[in-house]
Amino acid sequence: MILKLKYTILVLLGFISLRAQVNLVPNPSFEEHFQIPSGTGQLYRCQHWFSATGGGGTPDYFSTSSNISSVDIPENTFGFEGAKDGDFYAGIFAYQKIALYSVEYIECKLTQPLLPKRYCIEFYTSLADSASVYAINNIGIHFSPDSIFVDTLRRLTEFIPQFVNTNNPLTNKIGWSKVSGSFIAQGDEQYMIIGNFNLPINDDTLQVSGFLQGWQASKIAYLYIDSVSVTLCEGIGVEEEPT
Repeated sequence: MILKLKYTILVLLGFISLRAQVNLVPNPSFEEHFQIPSGTGQLYRCQHWFSATGGGGTPDYFSTSSNISSVDIPENTFGFEGAKDGDFYAGIFAYQKIALYSVEYIECKLTQPLLPKRYCIEFYTSLADSASVYAINNIGIHFSPDSIFVDTLRRLTEFIPQFVNTNNPLTNKIGWSKVSGSFIAQGDEQYMIIGNFNLPINDDTLQVSGFLQGWQASKIAYLYIDSVSVTLCEGIGVEEEPT
């Protein structure tokens, strides 16, 4: 009887742990697609992901299957980098010194609304080695009950991100850097937007070497993004007060 009870407890604990680790991000590594990208600015060819801004806000979509050099993997218009997972990744302008408000955002609808609990988030970035002469560290994630779309190319400073990277300098141009953290949801968020939500005065930038010929005057930070996850944090089974 005792052994049977122990087995039942172990099964339940395993089930709870499995539930906690379910990724709520659809197409987290950008593998599912409507079409292979044939040029820059084609995130719309990726299933579940889209731009949060218009007016020239055109996040990029890269693939190992593309026969177009500008969006190929590993070598493309912005640099050289293999995918973190699978054969695809996305890319955004996170900073432009000459056009400070011209940044891009990627957005998706989570597979289910968040609960008023603590969630763990994780994604990987790589600073595009050819195009980027700057690195920017404080990339954030905003979770919203409703889809966000602003039909102009500008910073979405009116939206406060629940998570901002502050501990991990995003200067890595060789391989991928993990960005991770946690936050307590209000309980009705279902859309996730990744990008730079700062006013320019609050940007945490660092000048780095390297540029793509013809892009040097733009003085940009361009980030590849891959392997995004939002999961219920393990061991957190009770409601917490959002902050």
